[in-house]
Parts: sequence; C-alpha cells; structure tokens
Amino acid sequence: MKKLVSLSIIILILAFFSLSYSQEIGANAPDYSARDYNGNNISLSSLRGKVVLLKFWAAWCGPCIRSLPATWEKHKKYSSQGFTVVMVGIGGQESDSAALSQRGYNFPILIDGKANGRPAGYQFDGIPFEVLIGKDGKILWKGHWGLTNQMVENALSGSSGSAAQNPEPQTNNSGGNDSGRLD
Repeated sequence: MKKLVSLSIIILILAFFSLSYSQEIGANAPDYSARDYNGNNISLSSLRGKVVLLKFWAAWCGPCIRSLPATWEKHKKYSSQGFTVVMVGIGGQESDSAALSQRGYNFPILIDGKANGRPAGYQFDGIPFEVLIGKDGKILWKGHWGLTNQMVENALSGSSGSAAQNPEPQTNNSGGNDSGRLD
C-alpha cells in the first residue's frame, strides 16, 4: 500500500511539472531567462504586458537567415505598439551577432548556455522556431514558418482566437544542406 501511495504521489508530481511547462497553444509560456551579448539578463517574465516573438535561430542556418527580413518587418511595424522580438542564438556569440549586424538588424539576441538553445519547456526539432507569446504570457502560436501580420495584430489587440488562426507549423521546403534540423 505504501508503494502504491508513493507511486501515485510521484505520478502527480510529474504530471504537475509537465503541465506547468507545457508548450501547447493557450498554455502559460515557460519563463525563460538568458543574458544578451552585452551581459544583461533578460527574462520573458520581465516582458509581461508585451506581445513577444521568441525566435530560436543560428547564423549557420540558411532558413533562419532567409526568415530574418520578415521578422525585421514585423519588428519595425509593431514595436511601437508593444511587440518585442527576442532572438535566441544557438550558433555562437560572434557568428550570430555578426549575421544580424551585417544585415542591419538590431534585435536583442540572447545567448543560451543551456541545452544548446533548447531551454526547459521549449521543444522543437529544427530552427528557425518561433513562439508568439501574448501580453498575458500565454502561448498564442508556435512554428517554423507562417506567422502573419494579422496574427501579430490580433495578439496586440487581444482579440479572441488571436494567433491560433494558423496553429499548424509550416515546414520549410527550401531543400539543400542548410536545414535547421537539430537532430
């Protein structure tokens, strides 16, 4: 009987932690904290009240580089309305920073020294990988491709259904050896 009670408690604890770090649309986004290239610590919880695009990427990833112009356009169009882009570079400090500055982008870039750019609570099989987080800290959309301006506008206005209009992540069909697969 003691073993059964102990096993039940362990199962409940594991279920609680798996739910609290869920990456499902509508779930609370797992808090994430890392330092930027200037040594400042930035956390998602400090950005509560803003719509955040958390983007995992690397300079060596061709699809990541090709996705930067669309991300930059969203940044320019919506940053004055409370939209923030946070790039999580997993390719190395110098190469990621140089790739952005050479193209004229000045996104905040976080360096993830843990889990090769895959922090607890964020599972993905390749990059670029984006997570749109609402003002309330809930995940509105996630995927490799397909975040639209309308999704960002809906998230900023707080309208129901917000970004989940396109819940299925789209795949990159660019081919070649520059895929962002992490396996």
